[in-house]
Amino acid sequence: MDLGPVDPVQAQVWPLPASVSTEFDLGELHFSVLVADEDAKANLNTICRNDADGPHAVAALVEELAAGGDGLAVHVEAAAGGGDSNRRIEMFRGWGQVFEPAEPACPGDYAAKLRDTTRDITCWGSGRLNVTRASDESLRLVCRNQISLDLLAKLLARRHDPGLTGLDSLLDEMALGTPDRLTLQRLLTDRSSRYSVWIQVRSPQRTWATLALADGSSSQGARDLFTW
Repeated sequence: MDLGPVDPVQAQVWPLPASVSTEFDLGELHFSVLVADEDAKANLNTICRNDADGPHAVAALVEELAAGGDGLAVHVEAAAGGGDSNRRIEMFRGWGQVFEPAEPACPGDYAAKLRDTTRDITCWGSGRLNVTRASDESLRLVCRNQISLDLLAKLLARRHDPGLTGLDSLLDEMALGTPDRLTLQRLLTDRSSRYSVWIQVRSPQRTWATLALADGSSSQGARDLFTW
């Protein structure tokens, strides 16, 4: 998926754009569209599998992100069987397992808050974080309990160096020992396979929204679709 032109001078400086957005009007309807790379966000399923506290660690992380008087109420509930870290089970398959549901009277406002709160986290994707597009915050969320704080600081600093060509290039530059290199290869990638589009529509009477997710290598269209 093409996320738009990149200035040639900055073409090899990370992070590259992970989303594009636009707004426009059609008659009385106002459209807000956000297209994003889901593999550039911290994957809650990966965090749950990698942390001994599982869903409790996810709840603490999401509460941190959603904190504030106007934030969403957090209610984390992993899918049955999600506690077995030796099996590849998608424990979180939608935001209904992470946040309290929308009030019937204002689903559009809920969706707007949800879109903004989840810019750095996802329930979908390959499970590895695209280091070329992820925000520093997403990198911290994925790596902070998996590598030392010193190594995490080094990763964040070196990732902004010009001239990097991929994950292997970054790891070579960091001159890591074998265990740390294997850990980061397990957590990170330089490719993406899952993308999302948020479409919010506002009329004079109401607001509604759709979230669609699809595999970038598939021609079958949206694989998951949520509406409010």
